[in-house]
Amino acid sequence: MMVGRSLNEIRGRIDALSGDDGPYGIVCARTGERVVPVADARFEDRETAAEAAALAEEYRAALRRYDPRVMVHDPIVSEMAASSLSEADDPTASTFVAFCHDVAAAVFEALSVHDHGTVEDAVMESYFDAAESVADRDELCVELLRCMARDIDDRLSPRRQARVVETAAATLSSVETAGRPVEAALARLREKSVVDGYAVEPVDSGEDVRRITLEGYRLRDDRRTVPTLPVVVELLRDSDGGGPAGGVASLSLTEGAGTASSCRLTVTLGGRDRPRGLSSVRVGNSA
Repeated sequence: MMVGRSLNEIRGRIDALSGDDGPYGIVCARTGERVVPVADARFEDRETAAEAAALAEEYRAALRRYDPRVMVHDPIVSEMAASSLSEADDPTASTFVAFCHDVAAAVFEALSVHDHGTVEDAVMESYFDAAESVADRDELCVELLRCMARDIDDRLSPRRQARVVETAAATLSSVETAGRPVEAALARLREKSVVDGYAVEPVDSGEDVRRITLEGYRLRDDRRTVPTLPVVVELLRDSDGGGPAGGVASLSLTEGAGTASSCRLTVTLGGRDRPRGLSSVRVGNSA
């Protein structure tokens, strides 16, 4: 179980310190590369940047508790040239990586809380096996969540999965949904570059059902399997009571059609059956 501040709390503190166009940034002392979670951050003065660098080191040390493959950096303050400020790294990658870190850490926390140590071990074993053929560091974050979704789906009953995802969602900061949890969750996934786009279509039935289409879902690993774990965690992060009626116990994600670039799922809120599809679902092809 994680000791000290969570990844989400640390990054929240970094966000509070940073501005839009300060002259200082943070890079790795050895390589000069920018460092997650401060890759895109700018600071008004050197003292503030130094505080953020220490937080970045704390963040990455905490992350290595879950993923020993996370690189060790030595974050230092750097005065950024005007050209560096105008040619900043694409924020999409660091936003997506931070999202993967948050969800993976929250789920590992939840597995520990519920004494699912064998599942934690299985996830890491699957991840290390997969990582042998993955060179890109950003893709490793994706692979960790994929392994997590598969192993939780294979090894835990739907009821136990429900407890894990509910605890994971509670670990993350709550968000307002304005009574539209599905739309709000998908908007956040697009904001975090997890999907390129989405559509939501109500389904005429006796239950609160939505048919969703995800375009460019970055966690999809083949044309048949869709890891739903991060989608479900986002659905449960409401702070205004607008989430699934009855909570996660009444939430189901079931299969739909899909293509290589998109997939369609059916989301049931407040259903009467046991929860389904909280980690992964199988999706048929529409073409």
